[in-house]
Amino acid sequence: MKHSFAALLLATTMLLPASAFAQTATNAADVEAAEAGEIIVTARKREENLQEVPIAITALGAETLQASRVENLADVAKLTPGLTFTPLFGRQNQLPIIRGAAQTFGQLNVGVFLDGVYLSGKAAVDLELNDLARVEVIKRRDAFERDPEAFIARFKKDEDKTRKRIVSARERLPAVSVPDAALERTAQLCMALGTDGLRGELTVMRAARSLAALEGADTVTDAQIQRVARPALRHRLRRDPLDDTDATVRVDRVLADLFPA
Repeated sequence: MKHSFAALLLATTMLLPASAFAQTATNAADVEAAEAGEIIVTARKREENLQEVPIAITALGAETLQASRVENLADVAKLTPGLTFTPLFGRQNQLPIIRGAAQTFGQLNVGVFLDGVYLSGKAAVDLELNDLARVEVIKRRDAFERDPEAFIARFKKDEDKTRKRIVSARERLPAVSVPDAALERTAQLCMALGTDGLRGELTVMRAARSLAALEGADTVTDAQIQRVARPALRHRLRRDPLDDTDATVRVDRVLADLFPA
């Protein structure tokens, strides 16, 4: 049975310009496990099994993208051998470079495709990958409305697996502990961001504990706090009329200070 996976496919050939492909997702966790399906590659304008395509490909599953906090091609490059994404002339001129072959002027020698659509221009290629999730939600909603029975059958296996994880996490949740060090980190994070009251700390703590339970951990760590900080806090920040910095960027800056790599 064929499955389409949430994957970013970065491909290169000896004679053609290198290309980066973003594929749609159903169950990216199976990319690494490759359990009962196959990764379908469309780099050569037709559907082919990954094992049969004479192209070097790195496939990153949804869980890997989420755990690594991937948001743009620069983040993808950190996880892909031979790929760099360098702002040689500022953010509006970031260049994807494969195996050191850079194209400073003119058309890029690395092609970037999103769902089969070519993204032209240096500025366009640094797409925000978090927007892809919103697009995927719209696609799936439309697919459900068109053919509910086919949609349910398509995702039944994934849904059953997710349901089991959630039930298991609920059973494990009461036993998950939050050490004082994690609470102190959370308080420092919220104080640095200037959130009002204690709702921010409580939300981060509860979300981090739930995530730890979902991942099978017994204790909340810095990793869970960092993962939940954005969705838990970015909408709680005060707006500064003299600073138009995006809330997500503000959270990221504080996280970088508190949790240096």
